[in-house]
Amino acid sequence: MGLSDRTHRASQVAKISDALRELHYLTELERPEEIVSAYRELVPRILSFAEQSEDKELIKIATQFATTQKEAESFYNVGILQRELVRLRNTLGQLSQLISSETMEIFLACISKFQGTLADTQRLALSSFQRFEDVKEQLIHRLVGSRLEKEVAPDLAKKLGYIPCPNIIPDDDSEVEVDFLGEKNSTTSAFGTGRLKKKAILIIEVTATISKNDIARFLKKLTIIRSKYEKSAHNFRYELEIKAWLLACYGWTEELRKLAEENDVKPFGKEEIIEVLRENNLLDRRIPICP
Repeated sequence: MGLSDRTHRASQVAKISDALRELHYLTELERPEEIVSAYRELVPRILSFAEQSEDKELIKIATQFATTQKEAESFYNVGILQRELVRLRNTLGQLSQLISSETMEIFLACISKFQGTLADTQRLALSSFQRFEDVKEQLIHRLVGSRLEKEVAPDLAKKLGYIPCPNIIPDDDSEVEVDFLGEKNSTTSAFGTGRLKKKAILIIEVTATISKNDIARFLKKLTIIRSKYEKSAHNFRYELEIKAWLLACYGWTEELRKLAEENDVKPFGKEEIIEVLRENNLLDRRIPICP
């Protein structure tokens, strides 16, 4: 996809997935001038999106991304000059009969000296380029983690028929917060009216790397949320079904999986996340699920 096509396709970064798609498209570009132009066009939109998200960590990384991108341009510009010098050498070779050998040698010597200078410049610019690549990876990691929580989990739950509910539950003088809480109701009428017959609940928590403490914290939240729903189900006499999912890209061991399953929590690692998205036609191969 050319730069103009991509710009037309995504005039603004409206969602986390948009930003990740744009960053993916940039990896397909080969010409340095296209890469420089594409980053100049994308960086302001990434900054604007980060500021609108009010995510302090994302704003910090996006700002570093913008700063290091400017510093890395010299690396790409050297690449442009090197390519043009190679092209000039080839052109001179084709026109050798029109130029004296002495003049040709002087010109080629100048080109060789210039190429040597550029090689030194590129070595100095390499550190700036590497810093930019490191910050870009941090940005991608942050976006991927946020996307799992704010887009993947809600989109998947909605596809399965769950209606999003407030994910912060009052608990005495405190509150319990989960990443997603959704409900799916069945009534005595096919039109959704009548008496509530069954309420299905889906609770999702997302983390980058799972640990035993993460599971313990989630189980504590589940105990509180289950208790409130069970009281309501008892008072209003409807069937209650509660599903709990833990999505984590990394860290799942047999021990942790067993601990989750023994407590009626379904563990989702990278492969399981990809599979459930594929099954529900939500998988976009242009966007990394886990960095």
